[in-house]
Amino acid sequence: MKALIIYQDFAAATAANAALQNSAGRSDISVRWNIRPWRTEMLKYPSAAKESLIDAADAHLIVIAGRCAHEVPFSLLRWLESWAKDRQVENVALAAISCQDADSLSTQIAPELIRFAREHGLDFITDHQFLSEHAAALRIRSRPVKELPSSPLKPPIITDPTQLDSYRHWGINE
Repeated sequence: MKALIIYQDFAAATAANAALQNSAGRSDISVRWNIRPWRTEMLKYPSAAKESLIDAADAHLIVIAGRCAHEVPFSLLRWLESWAKDRQVENVALAAISCQDADSLSTQIAPELIRFAREHGLDFITDHQFLSEHAAALRIRSRPVKELPSSPLKPPIITDPTQLDSYRHWGINE
């Protein structure tokens, strides 16, 4: 199954990645995650936003990790709306994993995320459920991909070998 992690800081991305990997090991079904990380700041740029939308089109789970689960940037809300229109998987879950630090002030999940999930018929998962129960109990399951007419979004042509790096957007200097 494919998951997209949208994060603001590396620690949140790492925690969300670990939570996904641990959920696969604890379930009574075999789940192998294809995890794609995207930094929220990158969604401000049209070319990166377009590339991430292509990447997310067939995702089964969108994970909003860290501070952006509490204070959703406008660029992320705009990106989520675009993604909802072009997604290829009919039933997708949206997860908000707080990864709270001791010095964080906000502990409540942003109501915009809950409202978005409700409006688009998505299962909504929070970290207290996500970290404590196995994948089957979270109602995350593989569903058939909808047959959609061809999208105006075309996959990028990779001409630069550095684009093949599977750990992109994880660096601290991005």
